[in-house]
This record gives sequence, C-alpha cells and structure tokens, in this order.
Amino acid sequence: MVESRSRRAEWLERACIKLGLEQAVVIGKRVETLHESKFDVISARAFAPLAKLLDLSARFSTTTTVWLLPKGASAQHELDNLGGWIHKFHVKPSLTDPNAGIIVGTVTGRKARKS
Repeated sequence: MVESRSRRAEWLERACIKLGLEQAVVIGKRVETLHESKFDVISARAFAPLAKLLDLSARFSTTTTVWLLPKGASAQHELDNLGGWIHKFHVKPSLTDPNAGIIVGTVTGRKARKS
C-alpha cells in the first residue's frame, strides 16, 4: 500500500498489524517516487482522475494485473472519456452506494500516438 501522508500510512500499518496481515507492506512515499515493481492488483480510491491514475501507475501493471478503482458517480464518465489506453475496463455498480461505480479490468498498453 502506498500512502504519502504519514498519519494515514501509520494508520494503515496499525490496521495491518491488528488484522494480522503479515504480508502487507505500507510505503510512506508518493507513487511518483517509487521504483518500478509489478503487482497483481492495483486499487486506488480518491487518488486522481482515471487518465492521470493510469499515467502514474501503469508502470506497476502487467497485462494480467487487475485494477479495482472505486470512482463514485464519475466512474462511467471517466471510463467513457478515457483515451490513449488499450484496456478491458467495465464499471461495476457499488454495493454500498447506488449512484457509485467501480472501474474493474486490465490494461494491456498505450495506444500509439498519431504524428
């Protein structure tokens, strides 16, 4: 888990200990400063609009990485307006808010830029 705000990172660390999540790791840095690693699942809540999130985070993804992105009421709009990426995203309705959606899927790469 990546959290740049120290108080939130400390809370996440305490929660992991209390829940016995021994393999969980909390990194107290900005995602932009992290060295590249690959992950099976990427989730981000209230981090950035979808396009910016992918720009910052796609380097941590493989073609099989599952993205779980709670986006609230803007989910379908953000997905409809996403350009520049080859993806298999869809919006799942939130179970806790009938107006909210979660973008779920995979990213296989960037589309070639037209010259």
